Amino acid sequence: MKVLHIDCSLRTKGSFSRELSASFMRQLESKTVVTIDRLDLAADTPGHITQQYTEAMYISPELYTGEIKRELAMSDDLVDRLIASELYVIGIPMYNFSIPSVFKAFIDNIVRPGRTFLADENGFKGLLVGKMAVIINSRGGDYRDETTVKLDFVEPYLRMIFGFIGVTNVKFITIQPTLFYGEEAKQHALLHANNEILQTVEHLTVEN
Repeated sequence: MKVLHIDCSLRTKGSFSRELSASFMRQLESKTVVTIDRLDLAADTPGHITQQYTEAMYISPELYTGEIKRELAMSDDLVDRLIASELYVIGIPMYNFSIPSVFKAFIDNIVRPGRTFLADENGFKGLLVGKMAVIINSRGGDYRDETTVKLDFVEPYLRMIFGFIGVTNVKFITIQPTLFYGEEAKQHALLHANNEILQTVEHLTVEN
């Protein structure tokens, strides 16, 4: 199984999303043969897209100049890595009710017409079909009741954007709360997340 393992927490120490995405990978490797493509977006952050990029991505490939190829090089590399992988394991914290800016830069580089989606008179069609994403999402607060769930802009957005490019099989493993509700609540959240990791790995390896 080819896995693209992504982390994007800016904290290299004390990050629950990093800790649990690493745990997921260790358990997956213990159960099946895995080829891992590692991407740490905090250390290797994609550049923000530019005007030149937005113009270049709508040019037919046969018309690419050297300048256009250079402008799209980072995006092409990231898209190639997505295409080559069967499973995406993503450790992602909630920052200010949404995703880290480094992950938004990643998304802006991989949502590409002709590469990850098509658009025609019938609408949009995602091209990354048959892939699965496991998103391990940590939150300092708890966003499960009818008031706080409205503040969660992580899961709805990521389900939409991955679905748009064809990845409709998305599993969220959410760790909440990790910060504001005391030690007991944090330990319960970690226990629940680790149990979900065990179940998800078991499900994946049985299927394969």
